Amino acid sequence: MIRNVSPRQPEVNISPVPGINREAEFRRFAVVFGIISDIPWEEDESKAFDSDIPLMRQTVEDGLHRRGEVVNPIPYDAEKWVLDGVTLSFSRFSEDMYHKARKFVLYEIIKHDWRAYSTIAGRLMKIASFFEAYHKENPDAVVEYIHTPDILSFIEESDYSLSGKVGMLGSLLEFYRFYKRNYVNERLPVDIPRLEEYYRELSFLLRRTREVGHYPSIPDKVFYAMHFKLMALIRDPRTPFDDAVAACMVILYMWTGLRPKEVRKLRRRCLVELCEEGKRLPFYRYISPKSGNAILSVYLFPAALEALKKLEALQTRRENVFITDYLVSFWDHQVNEPESYERTTWAYNRLLLRYMSEELSMPYGDLSRYEYLRTVIYRPVFYSFRVHLCTYLIDHGYDERWVEAHLGHLSKMIRGRYYRMKEWRRAEVKEKVAMALPEVGQIVKEVSGIIDARKPEEKDEPDAPSPAMELINIINNM
Repeated sequence: MIRNVSPRQPEVNISPVPGINREAEFRRFAVVFGIISDIPWEEDESKAFDSDIPLMRQTVEDGLHRRGEVVNPIPYDAEKWVLDGVTLSFSRFSEDMYHKARKFVLYEIIKHDWRAYSTIAGRLMKIASFFEAYHKENPDAVVEYIHTPDILSFIEESDYSLSGKVGMLGSLLEFYRFYKRNYVNERLPVDIPRLEEYYRELSFLLRRTREVGHYPSIPDKVFYAMHFKLMALIRDPRTPFDDAVAACMVILYMWTGLRPKEVRKLRRRCLVELCEEGKRLPFYRYISPKSGNAILSVYLFPAALEALKKLEALQTRRENVFITDYLVSFWDHQVNEPESYERTTWAYNRLLLRYMSEELSMPYGDLSRYEYLRTVIYRPVFYSFRVHLCTYLIDHGYDERWVEAHLGHLSKMIRGRYYRMKEWRRAEVKEKVAMALPEVGQIVKEVSGIIDARKPEEKDEPDAPSPAMELINIINNM
């Protein structure tokens, strides 16, 4: 990039341009205004570099000359830029991202927080991954016409891990902030505060899953307050249409164990009765994107059955305005396709703000904070309902195999992934262990000590604790 041609010590650089007097800053500005060559400053509308470009280039040139250094230029239109051994690749971007991707990198290089080149390269890769995957599903899409719901729905319904979604969305946020600040004359149909809200939600989930193993559950005090309020709403004929739909949707989260994308895609008239052990039980057939769009059946507890019947009645009542094939569809949604993640999340937050702001006004357990017009509530995220239902059923004697088979095709890793042992249940187990095996305590503590003494690289990291490790944790917490 830059090579020395003189052994003399560089002089102190007194630049006429503020911000590039220190050596680290100078090196960054040298990349943008010296090393990357033939930058089409006038061809692109970005306002990121609205300073005096000739003055900046002259300042860099003078600084390099005083240091006895010359530049090996990197062409602006190269598919790869190699900076201090880090490769920044633009090969996966479409034509409409040609300048924006490159200008984004230049902007990141001289931003005030001085991110490492490896960090910038990582963000660039995640941005490329998003647009590449999005264009595969939407070949005619251009960046200027990708809306907020498009982004939210794509990420929500993707197969990326939770950490992958957080990383991708964080990088997209950086890109769209750059876009908004520097392409002021272009149309940007992206609501950055909404993306930030979704990013905070995903980050909260990721933080909690790392702390407790997986998604957090819901405190019973909050769960039952929500349950009774929502049931009252769907039974009240005066509840506005959209609020009734939202309330039914949340009850389905609470009592079916279905994932958010599965609830949004529930179709009408799919209620069936299946015979088990001589009894006819209510089930609902649904499409599971997580299982390759397989058609599965979920068992309906009474509250879920009532909510589904209410949704059918609501959509039937609406047929004089619009006929939809989907259960969760709001009054002004007049296209025959599922509601977006953004719309259902907004309806959920508005519902709780309108009817439960007092009950949810204080932080409690692992609830997520939400603020609107200076009103703050703390409420569960959608996946927490899935965890709570699994925990509730197992703690109340349901066989895990039954839960796996009947609640939204839950994984065989159900205990480690969705089960959170309650304190009263822990006390029961502790008492039974102490009565049956009074000498086991010391043995387990010794085993626990050996495990804790192992080096970090020697320890296993399973997705879920083994039964032996669960027993150790119970004993250690006595």
